[in-house]
Amino acid sequence: MQLKNISISANGSKAVKKVSFDVKRGEIFGLTGVGGNGQAELIEGLVGLRPLDEGEIIFDDKDVSSWNIRKKEKTGMPMYLKTASLGELHPPYR
Repeated sequence: MQLKNISISANGSKAVKKVSFDVKRGEIFGLTGVGGNGQAELIEGLVGLRPLDEGEIIFDDKDVSSWNIRKKEKTGMPMYLKTASLGELHPPYR
């Protein structure tokens, strides 16, 4: 999966600015930081719960940037988050 120049707004300002990275098949990817740095907005944009202002999400050689969470889930795209409050893995927003 590739994220290319992802930007996402939240509450009238840019929460995520021009983020790019690759996650190779079989890799485990973690995202961490202090509250308010855009991690939640990035994950919400990645899984299709928040629209992207710009950028591309490429999964299995397809641009899935505009796909909603249900369509992404059907492709086999990973959809699991770890929440600090629950301390367990769970599918988001089902």
